[in-house]
Amino acid sequence: MAKRNTVGYDKVIEMAIQIIEDDGPEELTFGNLAKALDIKSQSLYNYFKNQAELLEELGTQFVKCLHQELTEGLIGYSGKKALIKYAEIIRNYFSNRGQSISLIHKVKNYDKSSDFFVEMKKVIDLIDRILDSIDLHGVDKTSFGEGYISQILGFLLIEQLGFLDQYGLPHNDESFRQMLELSTKIID
Repeated sequence: MAKRNTVGYDKVIEMAIQIIEDDGPEELTFGNLAKALDIKSQSLYNYFKNQAELLEELGTQFVKCLHQELTEGLIGYSGKKALIKYAEIIRNYFSNRGQSISLIHKVKNYDKSSDFFVEMKKVIDLIDRILDSIDLHGVDKTSFGEGYISQILGFLLIEQLGFLDQYGLPHNDESFRQMLELSTKIID
């Protein structure tokens, strides 16, 4: 009797992430995923109705793990130090995830009720919680928070796209640190 290949949800997710890491996000198709799992591609429909749903789940897990790292990494920090630590955690998280960061760009369902949106909002809401205890000297909290996260993500996008490769890590680290210092200069 032939051995039946049983693959669970966790194994599907794990293999999908592995394909993205090894071969890039464009190689994550149901056909390639099924081949890597040694199953028929139709079996993947037991877990996801289509590729967009798979990508959303992967993106949701990516952001959920980021939120967890932020929550744990910010313990004991407050004020300006918490804002800087927040940015450092995000940068380290993105730097250590290789091609998986592309998941944020691949998720197409940005509906406010989607799991991805809910998890991303938690990441952004952490800035608001930090800012609640900081005197911004008349600067609007929402404007500051939006600008701050935009600077962080903008820097990371440019860095991940390779535009800063010409400078190398010590320079990029210093540039990132100076950007954070300038961004938080109004905070005593």
